[in-house]
Amino acid sequence: MDLASGFIESFLLALIPLFVAMEPIGVIPVYHAMTRGMDARQKRVVLFYSILTAAAITIAFLMVGRAVFLALGITISDFQIAGGLILLSIAIVDIVHTARGYLNVLATPGVGIVPIGTPLIAGPAALTTLREDNRLYWRERGPGHLEGHLASPRGNSRHDDQEGRRIAPLRGFPSTDLGHGKRP
Repeated sequence: MDLASGFIESFLLALIPLFVAMEPIGVIPVYHAMTRGMDARQKRVVLFYSILTAAAITIAFLMVGRAVFLALGITISDFQIAGGLILLSIAIVDIVHTARGYLNVLATPGVGIVPIGTPLIAGPAALTTLREDNRLYWRERGPGHLEGHLASPRGNSRHDDQEGRRIAPLRGFPSTDLGHGKRP
């Protein structure tokens, strides 16, 4: 029973920040506005494309995101700033088009890919949260390698943060290891 409760706790600790970052409730009005002139079948196609795009981007980012960041010398902060600028530019274009009366969106299934699939669902916040969840809840043995933390007894594995310091165990207990490599 302890393994099951540890899994549920870890699952929720990883899911809640990702749910907040993806903000599915905030995407609903955008989806509704962009599919207003479509029939039910076209709306399902847009929904399928948006979910498929978001899933493909997040899985690809999870697998090779660290390697790409290392190869290009990009930090998480750089990624957050660039993603914020992209979303800002989309918001400005949307505001300008609304002010000029360009309210019609081209009703094609492609709106499921951009802007709904990415950057709205799988945007900078979601990808950054996914990267941090990956760093905290999974061991990384190299670019793209995933090994679940449940492989260790009771899921109590310890990890290093970006500066090489030890962080607390995953089960929420405070760490007495202050970066000196000694285990309590």
